[in-house]
Amino acid sequence: MQKQVTVLEKAIKEFKENSKPKTIYDLRYEDKYYTINCDGAISTIIFLNSSIDERIINMGNAFLTYKEAEYEVKCRE
Repeated sequence: MQKQVTVLEKAIKEFKENSKPKTIYDLRYEDKYYTINCDGAISTIIFLNSSIDERIINMGNAFLTYKEAEYEVKCRE
């Protein structure tokens, strides 16, 4: 029984890793992304498929990783 649970946990972990969004347009409900505030601070946002999410993405201010957002902050300086 424990072996089956371990196998299932491993399969779930692999599925989650392989199903990560490849672009900002691939986000699914409750995925996290990053945005840059007006003062240059980076915030973590939970994607809820709201009009706010849509505006942030359409403005080009949404990033899949913190590192991407950091790079953009440096470019904007």
